[in-house]
Amino acid sequence: MDNYKIIKYINKGAFGKIYLVERKDNRQKYAMKTIKITGIDRYQKVSILNEIKILLIHNSEFLLKCYDLFIAKHKLCIITEYIDGGDLDQYIKNNKHLGDDNIIQIFLKICVGIYSLHINSIVHRDIKPANILVTKNGGIKICDFGICKVLDYNKVTNTMIGTPYFMSPEQMHEKYYDYKVDVWGIGCVLYNMLYGKLPFEGRSIVDLKHNIQNRDPFFRLHKKNANLYNILKEMLDKNKIKRTNLKEFLDNKSNKNLLKFYNIENKAEKFKNYIIPSVPITEYDWQKALNKIKIDFSLPKIKILNTNNGPTNNGPTNNGPTNNGSTDNKCVNKIVARPPKLVPYKNIKNDMRKAPDIIPRAVPPKNKAPLKKTYLRAGVRHAKVIPTPTRPLSSHTNRVSVAPSPPKQYRKTPPPPPGPPPALARQRPAPALACPPQAPAQNIAPNIYKPTPPMYPKPTPPREVRHNANAFPPIHRRSRPLYGRGTPPYNEAYAPEKKARKKWDFDNAMKKRSAFLKYIRNKDYKPYMHSKDKNIQYINNVPRLPKIKNKFKNVESKVKQYWAPSKKIDDSFENK
Repeated sequence: MDNYKIIKYINKGAFGKIYLVERKDNRQKYAMKTIKITGIDRYQKVSILNEIKILLIHNSEFLLKCYDLFIAKHKLCIITEYIDGGDLDQYIKNNKHLGDDNIIQIFLKICVGIYSLHINSIVHRDIKPANILVTKNGGIKICDFGICKVLDYNKVTNTMIGTPYFMSPEQMHEKYYDYKVDVWGIGCVLYNMLYGKLPFEGRSIVDLKHNIQNRDPFFRLHKKNANLYNILKEMLDKNKIKRTNLKEFLDNKSNKNLLKFYNIENKAEKFKNYIIPSVPITEYDWQKALNKIKIDFSLPKIKILNTNNGPTNNGPTNNGPTNNGSTDNKCVNKIVARPPKLVPYKNIKNDMRKAPDIIPRAVPPKNKAPLKKTYLRAGVRHAKVIPTPTRPLSSHTNRVSVAPSPPKQYRKTPPPPPGPPPALARQRPAPALACPPQAPAQNIAPNIYKPTPPMYPKPTPPREVRHNANAFPPIHRRSRPLYGRGTPPYNEAYAPEKKARKKWDFDNAMKKRSAFLKYIRNKDYKPYMHSKDKNIQYINNVPRLPKIKNKFKNVESKVKQYWAPSKKIDDSFENK
């Protein structure tokens, strides 16, 4: 702390206070964040180390940078760059009518900064206007990496954390989520810049949770810019699968040209791989861990001031409009270059689904000699050159009339000469017939043909058993009797008669019920009295309290006296 001088108090954060300090040797201004490291749990210590790590390892120009670390007065001090324009929330309140050009620049810078975290498997989880700092030149710096999460193995998490107004539906309901929660947060920031209000509000956390899940933020909303409106709708989609993918959005050709027009560089590089070995417990452990971090990152660092008078990364080229919307004095008579259109994610997906363009096959030149192919046979030392057969190219524009060639005359082969006669085959005797030949059916009588007798005799039909009704009286059962040995068949004539069911008298039952209810309602229930006090008036066995206004000083004691059980009952219980 000896190298820095505190100038003023700026703000108070979740973990500590923020001051504006000045370095004594070079008089450069920095922001100092003080964090209490004693009396905090392990989760808060991990969050502090996580923020320090991201502040040191990143290489993006749209994320806040750390320059020094030390401990003073039992507090951890983090020295970062000072942003003189305040946060985006205050910037929106001061400039209620932001131009489309300014909104697109800020939106693209936020997308590039968050995408640099996603490339390194880091999800921010707390994107809001208060965590986006704005410089006077129009540049932005994203800060507050305390609740960032590194998605290494499973690529999802389900912790409910963040600012409720900017939390996605899957965060609110503690479902598994990934990098798309940051896309939802960017959509909320864009909604705030376009319309000057939050997309979802509620009187309580339950009401806010219901609105985020079910309410449509675009109901009766005026479209200010068609492209920004479509992008906003895609980013605030309730289904995280349909939400905008930052990689495909920034890799689009038209959006790349727009980034180039505003001099916004999308590096998308991997950060330095650094691991803090353990979580410090005591102040000595914190000092030991910070000394190792200082050696690894060669802290303190000196901030390099940007003295370039030309166009910075925060605005367009010389021929384009500046961040304030005014043109350069030297380029008044020149034609102002228009920025390319911002392409929504829906159009990008449709272009990706289209079939690739088919390149026509090149026609070989006519005058070029045809290539010769060589074929090498097995067991032959030298290759034999066989010319490739060719045919004249046909074209419907240039057709050369060629006389048809006469058909080839093939000589007919003569018939074979007549040879010696074939040898006579030896005549074999005719085979003996299995059955002698029969006379035709006309001369045979019809009684000759009879069916062949069956192999087995025809089964005799079962003997019909007749039971005597007197010998076997009928058995009346509820279920049908089983057929078995010695049981007679079921006879419906002996079945018992079914009694007709008595119809329920609904009207009479309702009359009885109504009379009973009337009796219950009109019945006077008298309170149970332990004993009657002579000082209290009773009307129909109901005690009536006297008017005690302006008569008793201690009203509570008198009321207790009236309603407390009498001493006689207490004495009787003690005697027992």
